[in-house]
Amino acid sequence: MNIINKILEFFGFGGSGDDSRVFHRELEEISSQKRQDLAKQQAFQAIQKGDEIYPDRPHPYEATIRLDCMGVDTLCTQFHTEKLKDSFGDAQYLAVLLQAGLQSEMSQASQREIEGKIRSTISQNHAQANLILDAYKKAEKDLEIFKGANGISYAAFYPEKSNALYLLVAIGIIEAIFNAWFLRSGINLITSLLIAISVAIINIGGNVWLGSRYRNKNHIRPDIAKEGRMNRIYSFALIIFINGLIAGYRFWYASDTDALTAQFTLESTILFIVGIAMGVAAFNKGYALDDPYPEYGAYTRRLEVCTQELAEIRKIHSEYCSDLKRKADSILDALDNRILAASERFSAQLPEMSQLLSAWESDRSKVNYAYKQLQEIFKITISAHHPNGNRGYPLEKVDLPENEQLKSHKEQVERYLNRREELTQQVNKLRDEVRSQRDALHVWWQEPATLDLLGFPK
Repeated sequence: MNIINKILEFFGFGGSGDDSRVFHRELEEISSQKRQDLAKQQAFQAIQKGDEIYPDRPHPYEATIRLDCMGVDTLCTQFHTEKLKDSFGDAQYLAVLLQAGLQSEMSQASQREIEGKIRSTISQNHAQANLILDAYKKAEKDLEIFKGANGISYAAFYPEKSNALYLLVAIGIIEAIFNAWFLRSGINLITSLLIAISVAIINIGGNVWLGSRYRNKNHIRPDIAKEGRMNRIYSFALIIFINGLIAGYRFWYASDTDALTAQFTLESTILFIVGIAMGVAAFNKGYALDDPYPEYGAYTRRLEVCTQELAEIRKIHSEYCSDLKRKADSILDALDNRILAASERFSAQLPEMSQLLSAWESDRSKVNYAYKQLQEIFKITISAHHPNGNRGYPLEKVDLPENEQLKSHKEQVERYLNRREELTQQVNKLRDEVRSQRDALHVWWQEPATLDLLGFPK
């Protein structure tokens, strides 16, 4: 070996990271005079130790020679397979498929794999889905009982909560602005704001609550209906009281400050009318926040919430299954395209691959030749110098085991070089397998058992 490479390898650079360099270094070493001298030395060591020899089997030292040569043969295989892979990646890929089939390539897009993933996610979400499903069934049953008990046959009506909230806030802000504006005269800003906001909250909030209770007037039980109708009277009293109170306070404050004028009286009247209007609007909105029949909206909303939660789980599950379907189709489409592209390259690169395999075979012959030389040296030395050499020692030289990987590659390349139509047929067969699995998957997605899995939860 080159002295520079020795130095670099000693300090951890080069050598072991390069398959070509490692293989050729080991081949050079196993073929060297130094290694032949070592084989002869091993033979003399066996004689010196007095090891027995037999005519029907080689000495154990010969086994070490064989192991050393087989190690170099392994390096030879690694070097040439990597070379084939780097130079003819697509062709090698197709060669593997032609030899081993498509099972591993199509496993991720198989019916069994997809069904397993779907069942796994169902198992993970089963407990949560059951809770929601039970709540849905209970809400559905409670609503049915409520409708039957109260003689209701129409669907409940109620507005969106967010829209109702925005309207109530708007009403409250409008009244607070009116109150603050008309209370500005003679009252400091902070006091007028606090009074305006407090009056708006009481007037709007109280009437919304009374309006919601006013729905009880629609109840089939006369006693509850009577109590419900009373809430309109309570609302009227609250409106008059709160707005009369603020008007009275304003008049009382103005009388002490001599600000009582015709304009002041007009403003106070407008404030009183606006307060009444806002209170009535809040009462009506409170009544319209839910279905006119008391509690009907609450039962319906509970069922709707459960329905939405179920729909969300079904949507997530459906999207997950659709994603699995898209991925499976993508895998099979990509595999079909890669087989087609690889077959075209494989056909064009067959002559070059044949040359590389010949180089591999040549290097392996060098390893085998070196092995035979070492055997010969060891055998002749033992036979010539061992005290029992006259009894015989096996002098027949054996080859290294046949390299099945090299043999398979050679047979395949030679076969396809001579019969290109066979390559085309086998490639078409591979593509037919891919298309067949794709068609089978499409049928499987429509089967009742599969649709049952996709319809989770039920």
